[in-house]
Amino acid sequence: MTFFIDHPNPPDHLHTEWLLTNGLGGYAMGTVLGVNTRRYHGLLVASMKPPVERVVALHSMIEQLVIPREDGSEEVIDLSTQMFVDADGEPMLHPQGWRRLVRFELAWTGATWTYQIGEGRLTRVMRWHPDQEIGISYIGYRLPPCRLRLRPMIALRDFHQLMTTRRDFGVSRCDGSVRIELEDTSLSIFNPVPKQFVAAAWRDDACWWDRFAYVVERDRGQDWVEDVYSPGFFEAVLPAQTRLQPGPAVSLGFRIDSLDARSPSGGSRSHPHRRRFARQDERQANARNLLLAAADDFVVQRVNEQAARPSIIAGYPWFADWGRDAMIALPGLLLSTGRLDEARDVLLTFAQHMKHGLIPNRFDDDGGEPHYNTVDASLWFVHAVWMLRSHQPSAISPELLTACRAVIHAYRAGIRFEEPRAGHHGSRINIGVTRDGLVSAGDETTQLTWMDAARDGVVFTPRYGLAVEVNALWHHAIRCLADMVETDREREGLIEYAGQTAIAFQMHFWWGEKACLHDVLSLRPPRPPAPEYVPDGSYRFPALAGAESRQPSAVSRQANESASTGEQENRRTEVRGQKSAISNDPRQPTTDNAASSDLVWTPDGKLRPNQIFAVSLPYSPLTREQQRLVVECVRRRFLTPYGLRTLDRADPDYHPRYEGTLFQRDAAYHNGTVWPWLIGPYGEAVLRVSDFSDKAKREVRSLLQPLLDETMRTTGAACLGQIAEVYDGDPPHRPSGCPAQAWSVAEVLRLLAMVEPA
Repeated sequence: MTFFIDHPNPPDHLHTEWLLTNGLGGYAMGTVLGVNTRRYHGLLVASMKPPVERVVALHSMIEQLVIPREDGSEEVIDLSTQMFVDADGEPMLHPQGWRRLVRFELAWTGATWTYQIGEGRLTRVMRWHPDQEIGISYIGYRLPPCRLRLRPMIALRDFHQLMTTRRDFGVSRCDGSVRIELEDTSLSIFNPVPKQFVAAAWRDDACWWDRFAYVVERDRGQDWVEDVYSPGFFEAVLPAQTRLQPGPAVSLGFRIDSLDARSPSGGSRSHPHRRRFARQDERQANARNLLLAAADDFVVQRVNEQAARPSIIAGYPWFADWGRDAMIALPGLLLSTGRLDEARDVLLTFAQHMKHGLIPNRFDDDGGEPHYNTVDASLWFVHAVWMLRSHQPSAISPELLTACRAVIHAYRAGIRFEEPRAGHHGSRINIGVTRDGLVSAGDETTQLTWMDAARDGVVFTPRYGLAVEVNALWHHAIRCLADMVETDREREGLIEYAGQTAIAFQMHFWWGEKACLHDVLSLRPPRPPAPEYVPDGSYRFPALAGAESRQPSAVSRQANESASTGEQENRRTEVRGQKSAISNDPRQPTTDNAASSDLVWTPDGKLRPNQIFAVSLPYSPLTREQQRLVVECVRRRFLTPYGLRTLDRADPDYHPRYEGTLFQRDAAYHNGTVWPWLIGPYGEAVLRVSDFSDKAKREVRSLLQPLLDETMRTTGAACLGQIAEVYDGDPPHRPSGCPAQAWSVAEVLRLLAMVEPA
């Protein structure tokens, strides 16, 4: 992608980011202008225990050209720009190198900046090398004789933290390289000088540059100012260049020295595995290619002492590999792109870390033990294994099948343990199956579904109890396991059990009044009935609130009546007779003991898009008519050009903008904010209710176009060639959150593969 710099409006370019990754969790990231606006920006952000424990090693480069004048003086031309805090406490751009920047180019192999110097030019090219190493080269065109001065700014800090106090860096020289150390982390800088390169001499000139300003952190209500260290600078003499051909280059290499940070396979980023998409529209084809390249950014190596296995980073810059995100993203990133062996190995990575029947919610940022505070990630795991089987049946090893069985068995038996490191998500993990076959999880203090925002003791989307997408996944996972087991007896038992859960799902979740599904039901005391005046002068007392969750809805009853009356009665008798077999744990909340303890499954009254999974998943617990009504509800209430809103706009808790402090952003995170990844399940649901008709495929292609256009944008883009984590709920739907998100990219790729012409 080529980005031409509009000099009158530099602030516009401060919001457009670029990203290069190395396949180990490390990355280089910044803005098109070269200004670091986040604490996470840097030219070398290395992973010390791939793909986590990341440090900002090379913060930035301060670059100058020194050109001799005829009178013996020198002209110093600044090429770089950063942001600092001025005397009034406001951010300012300095130096003014951005004024000479005319072009920025991003390819999956590297990034290039072009500066205009009179009639000549200077380009800076940055590329990843194997392991945690980058190379930066400078090439002149028609430059006068000059000296190029290159000052590396070194942070060597955790990428979540800022340098709040000045530290004692160690600097040494060894075999022509400069080594900078801080505690147990070190960075080596070297100047390779083959024939086509110019030697650069090192000058010791240690100093601190004060008050770097990160305006994105300021806008998020976080610390946003730090000092950064420089041990000295390199200086190279460039001869005059009188022709348009490039002159000799100056090159610097930057390498993290820790052996733990290296991959046994070398760790360089792989070429994108590009699926052959039909190309009817060149613009769409280009967007697809950008998405395929973007997909490769998220596939990383998880390295231990013995070997390296692939995993999936949830997003850049700050996410590690999360179980839920990885399982949802896997079909789009790996299956749709033909990377089947990597898909199998990602699943094995998570299966090997399974505990209590759960795959990790996320791996620890600091390389510690994984966190398991999730109810749905393991169900997505079963779905992902089943999807891999549909592409390559031989890929399903006994280990993967055993892991899928362990998930279903653990949920039915009940999962209870303390998760002391689960942070603000809570520490008590409580997952079980009710006697009528539905999954209940969590309490007021835990956030176990994908809507997991909580901060300072406030849970912004309390979804404990029966969550609609969790139970749609539960029903689907049971059927998926039934497809994969070896014996008819086990298969038939699972199919029968799934049928029971489908009936319970309809009885509990169907919202007859709204013709859609409840989002979540929790055990609560029944609300006192409000008396209702009737024309004869008396008062009528309606049924207790929550009672509708005990009875099938009108639509559900009509659907059940489509089969013979005797057949339906047999199914209901089977459910009643099987209740005790579904859950023998008396501690688990059930519809039966709810009645005895005067608690009822009560819906929260919120309209959310999570119901779409009851239609998009291949095994739906709903009738055809219910599926159609759910899709219509989601289309009418939640659909935007960039995905689905997370809350109905009419809800008093709806937040139109994702902005402000971290607390304010978390409050909006799942309360109106648009999530692009939800376009995947919505588009698949549209296809399923229309039996994948040509008309439905055309509709889905049209739905995808705004997100495809996002990957092609240069003005106003969050991150070039990527799709952001979230967008504002209200127009103009500004991108926000994590600027490069795995499942946002993955679901667009997956949906494209479903609707491409045969």
